[in-house]
Amino acid sequence: MKKIINGRNYLACYLGLVILFNILLLEFPLTNVFGFEFSVLNSFFLVLLSGFYTLSVIKNHSIPREFFRITLSAFLFFLLIPLVISITHDQLTVSCSVWDGLLFYTFITIPSVIIGAALALLSVLISLKFRHLVFIIIFLGVLSITFFELYYNPQIYFYNPVYAYFPGTIYDEAIRVDLKLMIYRSLNLLFFGSVYIISAYVFYKKSVITKKLIIYLALLAAAVFLYLSPDFGYSTTQNKLKNVLGKLVKTEHFDIYFADNISSDQIKIITLNHEYYYNQLVKFYQTVPKEKYISFIFRDDAQKKKYFGSENADVAKPWLKEIFTIGDNYNSSLRHEIAHCFAGEFGWSIFRVADNFNPALIEGAAVAGAPEYDLNNIHYMASLAYQNGYRIKLQNLFEGLNFFGQSSGLSYIYAGSFCSYLIDKYGIGSFKKLYADADFKQTYNKDLDSLESEYFRFISVAYKTDNPSEADYYYGRKPIIYKTCPRYVADRLIKAWNYYGEENYTEALKIFSEVLEMTDNYSALMGYAHSLFDSGSRSQAIGFLQEKISNFKKTSYYYNIEFNLADFCSQVQDSTCADSLYKNIISQNPNRTLYYLSHLRENLIDSDSLIVPYLKGSDVDKYLIVTGLNDKIYDYFSIPVMIDLAQSLGESYELFVKMFNQTIVVNSYQSSFAVYRLSIYLLAHLDFTRARKMAALSMRYDKDKNFNFVLRENFNKTDWLYENGDRIFSSINFK
Repeated sequence: MKKIINGRNYLACYLGLVILFNILLLEFPLTNVFGFEFSVLNSFFLVLLSGFYTLSVIKNHSIPREFFRITLSAFLFFLLIPLVISITHDQLTVSCSVWDGLLFYTFITIPSVIIGAALALLSVLISLKFRHLVFIIIFLGVLSITFFELYYNPQIYFYNPVYAYFPGTIYDEAIRVDLKLMIYRSLNLLFFGSVYIISAYVFYKKSVITKKLIIYLALLAAAVFLYLSPDFGYSTTQNKLKNVLGKLVKTEHFDIYFADNISSDQIKIITLNHEYYYNQLVKFYQTVPKEKYISFIFRDDAQKKKYFGSENADVAKPWLKEIFTIGDNYNSSLRHEIAHCFAGEFGWSIFRVADNFNPALIEGAAVAGAPEYDLNNIHYMASLAYQNGYRIKLQNLFEGLNFFGQSSGLSYIYAGSFCSYLIDKYGIGSFKKLYADADFKQTYNKDLDSLESEYFRFISVAYKTDNPSEADYYYGRKPIIYKTCPRYVADRLIKAWNYYGEENYTEALKIFSEVLEMTDNYSALMGYAHSLFDSGSRSQAIGFLQEKISNFKKTSYYYNIEFNLADFCSQVQDSTCADSLYKNIISQNPNRTLYYLSHLRENLIDSDSLIVPYLKGSDVDKYLIVTGLNDKIYDYFSIPVMIDLAQSLGESYELFVKMFNQTIVVNSYQSSFAVYRLSIYLLAHLDFTRARKMAALSMRYDKDKNFNFVLRENFNKTDWLYENGDRIFSSINFK
């Protein structure tokens, strides 16, 4: 031990660096637990460290055996120190899962030391004199594979020897060591382990011809793997994605690739939405793109995750002029992603984004171009946050990575509303300049503090938003960096909900309970309650929610718990409990969906106690009950539910619309909302005439400034499609 510590190889210095690096990781969210992020960063660090250590000892020995003994002994210490530090810290604070952590560490971190040593030995074979410089170049070269894949390929997930795996987005919390990662890391270990062993023997043999052969063979093997990686699922090229999404529709402004199982009618309405949003964004940004955009429409989130890398977030790559969404999201996120591409027309750098990759400007520009958030105007949402205590300083929001320092919804809202305000007041031309150089003073002749004061004066009076419940519903969430063991919890919840779906309530309860011991997680709470209720322990489930609900006050989850608790009370025929809770939600009005669903349940209670058969029934039973409510007079609160059920059950369009043979009167919020939803349903079935009629009818209710914005947006779309739909269809090239 004394020889190792005091020898010429400076091992003590290297071990000190490992200790310092891992102590530093304990200071940051996500890396302060024994899990995925911890293992990835250690892999990156240890590839470098083991490489430099190998270079420092390579000339100190004359035979391979001694070299292997020294390096492998050091590598063992390199790997043990992070393990001990992180596990000890976890045991003293919050322990997520030692087993999961070990899996990540085994397959992500452990191969790193051999990879670093192999890269170092290759650099020695290339040039012993300049080995450190060559090593850095090779290291950056291997790392740059990610850059080229990011820039030229559609994917946003990456496999790389330096860090093993990057999932693509912070939104996808559940990451596990799967067979695909195991095989990839095993191949890494096999390839780089061979390079490590063979290169050491070749170096000590002093054979120039053999050195060159090893270098060429290593380069050839790496090139072959990169070429075949799309076939193995370790990268996704544009050609591969086009083959997977085999239906191509060519329009004037888009090439749109659809998954095979997307229906013909859905393809048509999604295509029309592309053209409508394009038309609107040309006007908004006062920019006409010179090239067509490429849009990829996946079947579902699972397919998008497999081939693209992001399960929960739709994405655009402005530099490639490419958009990635799923079929059902054309009314929610498609416009936002197209807006990213439009902003790229005046963006900065080869990535065509905001100056210095400023996330608040990148997302703010797109939100301003698609200014609707969960059926609300973006300024209304910002007013709601500001007037109910959810305030942030814009100076911080637009600096560095502070955009991710609070819940994503709050960051998106303020960034989008502020950018929209700047565009409305100072013009799109000035905003384009700001987007390209991120200099507020130079662009507006005012610093950001002055612009912030202007904006907050505007937002404080733009809407009357004295509804703290609605503010809590939308903004009472933690960003992922402040969650407890987010990756581990997400993975465990997937397993628990799978058990619940299989009606294995015993195993589901076990996992939900395990998660709840670590953190007050909403999904675990509801899973535990539903598992109890469905397994027959109904009073226990109700008591559990009644006990826990107070822990979620001032959060977005409180109202969903309240709603589920009301449903539980309804099913055990405790009408006093249920009625009180439904009325609470109606009074609180946290969001549109909970508002009309609670009203519907109140109506079902009043209609010969239909609430119990409705809640216990299948979707067919529910559909029959809600259609029955509309036999003689319209129950407007039930119509959105009836539409959703008709779509999920595949109800005949003609049969469905025949139900609306009575005069529709719009004189209230609920009637306006029902007709608005009906208009969207008609539009999805390409019935432009009746969709426009319903959109116009919905606007007869004009007492809600925020909702009127949504109604006008819907009418503008239906009117444009009514005027242009047939013309666009005639010019579309379906392949």
